[in-house]
Formats: sequence, structure tokens, C-alpha cells
Amino acid sequence: SVSQNLFGISLNLNTLKYRLEHGSEQVEEILEQLREMVTEIQTEMRLMIYELQPAALTEKGFFEAVEDMVGLFRRRYRLEINYHCSGEEDQLDGKRQLVLYRVLQEALNNVVRHAGTDKVKISMEIVDGHGELTVRDEGKGFNLTELSDERHLGVRGMRERVNESGGEFRIESAPNQGTTINVWV
Repeated sequence: SVSQNLFGISLNLNTLKYRLEHGSEQVEEILEQLREMVTEIQTEMRLMIYELQPAALTEKGFFEAVEDMVGLFRRRYRLEINYHCSGEEDQLDGKRQLVLYRVLQEALNNVVRHAGTDKVKISMEIVDGHGELTVRDEGKGFNLTELSDERHLGVRGMRERVNESGGEFRIESAPNQGTTINVWV
């Protein structure tokens, strides 16, 4: 469906160019179709990416893969990350490891895009075959009542991934109070 949508966008862009050159009133309609197609592609791509197993998890241990990701965010985005992990990674099955890895990745992406801070605290603990992850930023936060699945696909994706694994997902935030994501799987 991604390929079909990209082809459709290409056709619509050609049509749009023709319509603009010849003064057509159908420009708004074409633009709306393009917006819908791009949104659909973004959703499809996000779902496909979420399903991929990161190479780091198969090539390295879980904690090492997480530490590498944290290091990448530190370097690339100059985040000041306080990271602590404990427990035995071997007690956590691959499915739960993937959930925690992807949630952490999305949480850090959200800090970069939305939080307006460079300070993040991450805590991960593995006990009795379960993992708990807490990601806390000191950013601008937001009003939870304004959280919508349509506008916040990242939060929706994290919640769905955790729920599918039988875990629990909580998010706490308020304007000027930062955001905390807590996951148990």
C-alpha cells in the first residue's frame, strides 16, 4: 500500500502542476487527497518500522543495545541523559526486550521533538521475567486531556505495543512539569 500511495502522490502532483498552470479550481481537492495519502503512508511506515527487529538486539545483549541507543541520542541531540539499569537481561524474553527498546526509542524521539529540554532520566529494571522502564524529562510537558491518538501517533504506538504484550503503560504530564512514561511488561 505504501508503493501504491507513493505512485498516487506522484500522479496527483503532476495533475496539481497542470491545474495550477491552467487555473483550475480543483487544486484544494487535490491537495487534500495528497495530505490524506501522506498521512496514510506515515502510519504504514511507522507500523512497519515498529515491527522490525533492531539489529542491535540480535547482535548485542539487550543492555548493551540500549546503552548504544542512549549514547546515540546523547551525541546526536546533545541530550544530558542519566541512565540506570539493573537486573538480569536474560530473564526478559525477546518480545519484552523489543517492547522496552522501542518504547524507549520513541520516548527519546519525543523528548527531542517536543519537550524543549536536554535533560532526561531513564531507569530500567528487570526482575522475575518482567521489565520496568521509566523515562522522565524535565521539559515543557503538556495537558493530558489534549492527548489524542490522531495527533500523537508515537504515544499511541507505545501504548499499543505495551498493551499487546500484556503490559501496562502510563504517562504523566502537565504544562511546565515535564513528562514521565512508565512501562511494565
